[in-house]
Amino acid sequence: MTAPTAPVPDLVQGHGHACRRSGRGKGCEVLRWTMCRTCGWWGDLWDGDQPPLSDGAHVCDPADVARHEHTRRIRG
Repeated sequence: MTAPTAPVPDLVQGHGHACRRSGRGKGCEVLRWTMCRTCGWWGDLWDGDQPPLSDGAHVCDPADVARHEHTRRIRG
């Protein structure tokens, strides 16, 4: 008998832009985050080229995976 295995996280990096319009010298900046395609988890925003080490330690919760799959089926 084999032990049940945890879902494997599929981490991808996302990015977007945030623009501040009021005041002088305020432009747009790139925001980055990590998200998991397996369970729908989103990490905290981060600056620079590398995500925080804590994102690499993400473990998918089987209940979150089930909810994420259900939502994906409903939305099509």
